[in-house]
Amino acid sequence: MKWRTQIYGTHEHEVVKSIEVVTIEKTLDENCFNMYRFYEDNTSDKELIAVIKTEESKVYFNPNGFKSSEWYLLYDFSLKPGEGCFIYNPLTFTEDSEPYKTYVKCIGIDEKFTEDWSLLRLEEYTDNSCLNLIGYGSWIRGLSSLNGILYNNRFEVDGFSSSLLEVSDNERILYSDIPSGVLEITDTSIPNIKVDGLDIYISVNDDICGSIYSQAGVHIGDYKFSKTPTHIKLSNRGVYILKLENTSKKNISSLTAFYETISGKPSVEDFPVLF
Repeated sequence: MKWRTQIYGTHEHEVVKSIEVVTIEKTLDENCFNMYRFYEDNTSDKELIAVIKTEESKVYFNPNGFKSSEWYLLYDFSLKPGEGCFIYNPLTFTEDSEPYKTYVKCIGIDEKFTEDWSLLRLEEYTDNSCLNLIGYGSWIRGLSSLNGILYNNRFEVDGFSSSLLEVSDNERILYSDIPSGVLEITDTSIPNIKVDGLDIYISVNDDICGSIYSQAGVHIGDYKFSKTPTHIKLSNRGVYILKLENTSKKNISSLTAFYETISGKPSVEDFPVLF
């Protein structure tokens, strides 16, 4: 199987884009697979991330392969609304060399996400007290996070964004979110966005209507934009969607901004605006 994920990073002066590929290969142990990662622009640099195994609806990983008896929960696709669990990230580790963990709670299930797949909507917390909400995310049940299979948590980490493009089993496409085309737009729909703390100022060349949503899809408000900057006061820092008529724009970090045009209905998880 193969997962392809679009990666956006702001560790350089300009946004860095790449396509990450994750594959799994069978091992001699039943129900265990080696998980590898490489990038499409450098296929020779193949990295072993972990060994993974499944137990019913749960997926576990061992970052040290078969050298260790420690297995960590990567996904629990059996979660029901109101239920939660600690999950661990295979790429980020603490000072004690333990995989970074957060607590996720299911807040809803979209049974008709696609014809073949349902979607778990999640809230993410620092611990199981659920007092410190740190983000929202979604998992395609039995398949992956919408952020990519390696990004099962840390959904709204600063300076980084990712979006699952495609999952395939040999030549059979299991899931695809690759746009079939690009809308042609004029300069009137390209916004100028300025961020000052929780205050954002948006202007465009001509009059146009738009809306802002949270990453969870909550409607924040509808606005009319023009050459005169529209001032919007947000209640919290986080991830937001700015939708302008038939286009969506995304802004990654308050220092580096870039915009992409997509066709069709924008996905809240796939097109974040980070302020």
